[in-house]
Amino acid sequence: MTDKKRLPIFERATQNAALACMENRLIFGECIAAMKELPSESVDMVLTDPPYGISQNVVIHRNSNPGKFKGDDINYNFGKWDEFPDEKTFWRFTRQWTDECVRALKPGGVIASYFDRDRINFLTFYLKRKHGFKGIHYLADVDTAQVAMTMADLKSNPVPQCRKVKWSNGWEILFLMIKPGGESRKYNYKLGQHADYWYRPIVGGNERKGLEHPCCKPLSVGTDLVSWWTNAGDIILDPFMGSGTFPYAAKILNRGYIGIEADEKHFKTAEKRLQSATLFEQPKEKIKQEGMFENA
Repeated sequence: MTDKKRLPIFERATQNAALACMENRLIFGECIAAMKELPSESVDMVLTDPPYGISQNVVIHRNSNPGKFKGDDINYNFGKWDEFPDEKTFWRFTRQWTDECVRALKPGGVIASYFDRDRINFLTFYLKRKHGFKGIHYLADVDTAQVAMTMADLKSNPVPQCRKVKWSNGWEILFLMIKPGGESRKYNYKLGQHADYWYRPIVGGNERKGLEHPCCKPLSVGTDLVSWWTNAGDIILDPFMGSGTFPYAAKILNRGYIGIEADEKHFKTAEKRLQSATLFEQPKEKIKQEGMFENA
């Protein structure tokens, strides 16, 4: 990519105008086509929870089967958005959205994403091998050592197992990587220490109210990542925003946001949610919204 500083004045103005039209917007549509409208090297962070391709057309009826723990039926069909005919199609789609995110991300920008535990190393390796992404921490005895910082989202009250065959699934995994280039890495160390995991209940109660998405992610994960890895005024892109948790986190922390969603019901939920979002006031010693922190 040509250095933005060297672009002709007209081309720079056109790129800035295109970004101004997209910033602080929720876009209803397919993510790859929508991202193609974004100028290159225009966002500071990609924060998302993409399809894993793990949806199944299966409903477990727990009360009528003696081999199951009693409780409500569980539907493993998350929706059309998580359905792929085969593994090849899934990876073609994953590479396409990843490549578009990389193109839109500024040098030195961060990509943080949930992903399927069985496949996450393949995606971080792809980002390293094809795009030169760099890791942040070296983690001993972790397959992604020297590639990415791998974070666990631990659930204090995981969904109980219905089959009487194994333990409950109490954690999800994310990766965080840095795009090469840029003057320096953003890391707001003055916020203090943060372990590479969250320990919290599954999304429920007031946080879940009005959100029908089957895979809602906790707001606390979004606010932590946005706070530590971006500065006020930066732009956060979520190409799979669902009910809008990550754009919501960006807005209340005085960041710009671009959210994309292909499901009309969830898009309308996100739209309504973002309309009610207001700037989150934190103690001044914790976060200064203007000129938040110098780069580490």
